[in-house]
Amino acid sequence: MRIHFLNRSKIDDIRWNSLASSQPDVPVYFNTWYLDAVTDSNWNALIMGDYDYAMPLPARRKFFLPYIFQPFITQQLGIIGKKPCSEEIVNAFFSSIPKKYLIVQLSVFNSISKLSGFSITRRQNHTINLRKGYESIAKDYNRNTNRNIRTAKEHNFELRYDIGLLDFLNFQSRWEPGNFTLPNQEFVKQLTLNAQNKAEVTIAGVYSNKELIATGLFIANHQRVYFLLCSSSQAGKEKRAMFYLIDQIIQNYAGQPKIFDFTGSSIKSIEQRNLGFGAEVEYFSFVSRDTFLIKLRERV
Repeated sequence: MRIHFLNRSKIDDIRWNSLASSQPDVPVYFNTWYLDAVTDSNWNALIMGDYDYAMPLPARRKFFLPYIFQPFITQQLGIIGKKPCSEEIVNAFFSSIPKKYLIVQLSVFNSISKLSGFSITRRQNHTINLRKGYESIAKDYNRNTNRNIRTAKEHNFELRYDIGLLDFLNFQSRWEPGNFTLPNQEFVKQLTLNAQNKAEVTIAGVYSNKELIATGLFIANHQRVYFLLCSSSQAGKEKRAMFYLIDQIIQNYAGQPKIFDFTGSSIKSIEQRNLGFGAEVEYFSFVSRDTFLIKLRERV
């Protein structure tokens, strides 16, 4: 079947979203409402056949050069299909990315061993099966996690689910370990707006003596609870508020046929925290083609 390129304006949302829901392992990131929010609708797509398979291509320009990038709080993209994607189909799609995109940097949920013209780096995601219930989940918490939760509970925290979006963004931008959210606030605002009637959005805050000390943003659909953003103030870190917040969210969803998805991370301290909750490791691939950068280095 032929693979053709479509601009965002030409994509049929109904057929695209139907394809995105046709396989149980397709992440929420593939829905048009999610892609539109995190790219300001600046994405195109490769489509095989009559929406039999599809691949979103988030695009932007830097120094007048168009390139493919991984959007903010969008851990994995790749190729979706009415049937599971073979490695042959994955290779066909990547080979069909227009050459005008000299730089391609995408995290891909599909299984990939080799791609001609691309480099592949394996990355980790961390998940918990919520179906087995809270008691069973909590048995897998390690000693350090249990100690941190006990310490947190000594502070008699108040957990609220009515944190205003602007309050959350201001807190997140101030306390997160890295300047990621501040330049991407509009994307987060649009995502929470687009998710209405599409998924369950939770903006949670931990308070100590009426002071906000930790926050988390979660989006849940029928398959997963995605832990998209979080941060703690210095007081929150000292009082282990994030351990309390994660544990409470897990309790809220425990027993449901969903996966708790930590959405990463490659940061060692966060990886250790996630694994301390008994998370299992999932692998995905970071795929890159840096034709322009390679040619530039060759000329220097």
